[in-house]
Amino acid sequence: MVRRFSVTCRSALGTFRLRFQDARLVSMDLLAVDLTPRRRRQIALVQPVRSATPAEWTALRLVLDRLERYILHKRHPMLPARCFSFSSLTDFTRNVILAARRVAVGRTVSYTELARRMGLSPEHRRAVAQALARNPFPIFFPCHRIVAAGGIGGFSGGRGWKRRLLAHEKRPAAEV
Repeated sequence: MVRRFSVTCRSALGTFRLRFQDARLVSMDLLAVDLTPRRRRQIALVQPVRSATPAEWTALRLVLDRLERYILHKRHPMLPARCFSFSSLTDFTRNVILAARRVAVGRTVSYTELARRMGLSPEHRRAVAQALARNPFPIFFPCHRIVAAGGIGGFSGGRGWKRRLLAHEKRPAAEV
């Protein structure tokens, strides 16, 4: 039997929904950008999680811990691949988001540059951009760090979220 649950969370960056299946993160939906200057230090669950198994609680706590550390600019190890369900992704999309994960916090690269880093020709930039648009794990696989050559480019969560995440990563921890 497949077990699914989701939680909606509020944070200093905004509101997002985490969806899990069999104790693995299936997707992260970026719902609303929080533009008010708050110093919220924790991620708050909007609704309680009912009837979660111990493995599901462990997965949820690990994901929330990494998100909170990201929001607070604390060093945070990447979540291991076993925490994610890649079953809905093509091999190409999975490879693109894995390549995006190697772009350092506070840095950006163009779609063309990411294609080049993957050993692809610059003509693959649109395929790379389309794969990033299907990234179900923004922040964990930071597609917001990949930008268009002439501007910010698109983002699955909307340009407001992309700008917010890029600005957040450029700010020193003392300003959080």
